[in-house]
Amino acid sequence: SSYRGYRIRLEGFVRTRAVTGWAGLWVRVDPKEGPPLSFDNMQDRPIQGDTEWKPYRIEVDVPMEAEEIHLGGLLMGPGQIWLDEL
Repeated sequence: SSYRGYRIRLEGFVRTRAVTGWAGLWVRVDPKEGPPLSFDNMQDRPIQGDTEWKPYRIEVDVPMEAEEIHLGGLLMGPGQIWLDEL
């Protein structure tokens, strides 16, 4: 990966409706085998309830042994989430 050795950022706008659990952005950096090397899913700073469009950002390090980067939006429980300009 050309991101090895760098810190990467996922940012975008998120809007929610009736989120009773939590929502957020997420990024996971994986090696070829084994547990994730870096991970953030905003669980410690959840988006809940009804929110209007607001910018959010997460950053993770990409170690030299990284092979894959996975990312997206996450909704845990009932409700709706919209993402834009990721």
